[in-house]
Amino acid sequence: MTVSYASAVVGDTGKLIGSHNVKSCERVDTGAYMLNYVETFSAGVGAQATSWNTAAITSVNIMAENTCEVFVRDAGGKSVDGGFTFLVMGTSVGPA
Repeated sequence: MTVSYASAVVGDTGKLIGSHNVKSCERVDTGAYMLNYVETFSAGVGAQATSWNTAAITSVNIMAENTCEVFVRDAGGKSVDGGFTFLVMGTSVGPA
C-alpha cells in the first residue's frame, strides 16, 4: 500500500480543468458531480471539495473506494452548478 492523493479542478459543467489521479468527472444533475479516481483508495479515505463561489456550500459523499460524489448548493441550500476544487488523500494499492 502507498500513501497517495487525487486532486482536481472542476468547471461548473463537470469538465476537468486539471487533475491528478482523477480519471473522470461527470455532472449527473444540477449541483451534483461524480468523480472517479485512477487509483483505488482505502475505505477510510478523507475527501474535501471547495467551491469557487464564496456563496456556495460543498459537501462530499464517498460512494466507494474509487468514486466520490460532490454536491454544490447556494447559501439557501438549493442545488446550483458551480466549479470547485477537490482533494482526497489516503492509501492506495497502485503507484503514488
